[in-house]
Amino acid sequence: MKTIYYTLTLLLSLYGFVNAKMYYVATDGDNSNPGTEALPWLTPQYAANVADAGDTVIFKDGLYIIASDSSLRLSKKGSADNPIIFRAMAMHGARIHKDTTGSDATISIGVYDGANGGWQEHQEMYIVLDGLEVTGGKMHGIQSAGGGQLIIKNCKVHDTGQDPIKINNGADYTVLENNEIYNSGVIDACSLGCNSDGIDITSSDYVIVRENHVHDILSWGMYVKKGSEFAIIERNKFNDIGEGGIGIGESTVAYNTIARNNILYNINNTCLQFAGAKDSKFYNNTCYNVSIVDGDIWAGLRAVPAQHTEGAKPGDDKYSRNVEFKNNIVVINNAQGFAFRASDPTFGTGTKQENIQQLHSDNNLFFNLIGGIGYGFFFEGHIESTLPDWQAYSVSLGNAQEMSSIISDPLFESVNPGAENFLRIGKNSPARNTGAVLSSDVLTDYRSNTRVSYDIGAYEYIDGIDKTVPNSPSGLGVK
Repeated sequence: MKTIYYTLTLLLSLYGFVNAKMYYVATDGDNSNPGTEALPWLTPQYAANVADAGDTVIFKDGLYIIASDSSLRLSKKGSADNPIIFRAMAMHGARIHKDTTGSDATISIGVYDGANGGWQEHQEMYIVLDGLEVTGGKMHGIQSAGGGQLIIKNCKVHDTGQDPIKINNGADYTVLENNEIYNSGVIDACSLGCNSDGIDITSSDYVIVRENHVHDILSWGMYVKKGSEFAIIERNKFNDIGEGGIGIGESTVAYNTIARNNILYNINNTCLQFAGAKDSKFYNNTCYNVSIVDGDIWAGLRAVPAQHTEGAKPGDDKYSRNVEFKNNIVVINNAQGFAFRASDPTFGTGTKQENIQQLHSDNNLFFNLIGGIGYGFFFEGHIESTLPDWQAYSVSLGNAQEMSSIISDPLFESVNPGAENFLRIGKNSPARNTGAVLSSDVLTDYRSNTRVSYDIGAYEYIDGIDKTVPNSPSGLGVK
């Protein structure tokens, strides 16, 4: 994963831009003005057309309406040393809105060439969106269609036709950090199952999703899919999700992705799912009140194949391969009690003995809020109703699973979402000191505390120390 940090540093480390200009936009401005603070421009698109590499466009407070048959198109490129910045003067004081009819997105980022197939892939845009509120869009609030080297931070994106944020078509090296994303699927034709996810990452590599709050989403909290590779999903909070939490792969495959130190609660279906995922990991996540409905189909942890191979590497298949669930707290809430499900087949067309070699699940803690019910473990058509039976069966297949996992109440300090210590493990929690040591991939916890004893879940228990999740930096550097 070192490559992603190095490359993004080129974009994110500098404040002093050569020949940089500061432009202003206001709802009472005029495009014939010089774009100064005293004499601002009127329309966001005019500012986007004028701004060059190194320039900053500042939006004064107010509501900026984008025509329903248009989008705010950000198609001019900055550079590694001189990105173009679009920033709200006051945090979330500037709202950019279009209705949910007409063209797809309120803001579209990338290079469009109608004579050469439309949106061009793998464009290095070097653009920053900071502190804006973005609403509406027939499908998306913000869409980056092939426009990579992008930062979207400190924004509120909500009440969109479908996915609030869509990253696709080779929008490589994108960072989504410290955004609030909510209320997807507001168009009348959109109902449960209409694919209105909070964040949808498609065919884009080296994407970082960090410290965002994603809530009240119609479909999944987020997906990484269609051949996307090397994504990092960390220290996010997902809650009140109509379908599943985090999906690595979906209808199409994904590669080399890790989701770590995330908190997920009130998730109707599966909390963490591999779907045609390859060489990917769910480490140290906390899931609470998940798999609430359709417990005969879903589970706390789930693995399935992708539906097809679009976006896969040449010659690759749709099946999940070499995937890991480790150090996760999974608190389900359903009468069926399935802690884990792998559909038949998930890991290939071979025997169960061959397929189970692609699964590595251990040091997880499972609990069901509905007491007195067994814990189901479903592997490619075979069901075991207790953890010891699943352990024994996996041993018989030649690749032991969940040998250090636990069935127990995690003993959280609080399960009140409004409490400061919500879902933090208590001093007597069985999750303490029982996680696998994952020092090559998980160095800190949800609050950025250094992991020492490797507890299970997103929080490391630290007696007498209270640290909260840090905000994104005020400048361009990303932690």
